[in-house]
Amino acid sequence: GLNLIIKMKPDLILLDLILPKMDGFTILDNVKKNPEVNNIPIIVLTNLDDDRYIQRVIGLGVTSYLIKSNYNSEEISIILASVYLIAAALSPSTELCTKIPEAKAKLCVLSIVKS
Repeated sequence: GLNLIIKMKPDLILLDLILPKMDGFTILDNVKKNPEVNNIPIIVLTNLDDDRYIQRVIGLGVTSYLIKSNYNSEEISIILASVYLIAAALSPSTELCTKIPEAKAKLCVLSIVKS
């Protein structure tokens, strides 16, 4: 996962903390230490509902911490689209900024579906 993040440089990272080979804490720590990818927004989506874990990853600079059981798939999609849209609007990268209309359209569609 970590090598793929560094290679692909995604616009947004959705990270679980419970992973088979390298846990999400280690991935998060390594991403935040790497200047090539440390500005990518990271949303943690996990079943770990413990203040110790939440405080730990918030301290590492995640954008959001979501507990899977508290959200349905539509709500998660809206949150992801919203964070992506904000990141695109704030990004100095013209490549990411060109994706704003597409992200807005997806967010509108998700909001309509949710209503």
